[in-house]
Amino acid sequence: MAPANSGTAALYGSPAEVSTAARTILLSPGMKYVNVASGETVAFQSGSQITAWTFAEIVTEARPTLAPSSRK
Repeated sequence: MAPANSGTAALYGSPAEVSTAARTILLSPGMKYVNVASGETVAFQSGSQITAWTFAEIVTEARPTLAPSSRK
């Protein structure tokens, strides 16, 4: 059985190969957040451990506009 939050991570992105990261963020004690861009792949390093994550790309769909009715 999959963990209850297994789908939650997919909403934010997916694991990636460290070699594909555009940059590496050095994690330090007390760090609460980092800024990343939609679709960006980032490596996170803490001591000798390093991992990478590709953040989900936010897709916004344009709503179709309805043509004004020509009926009278």
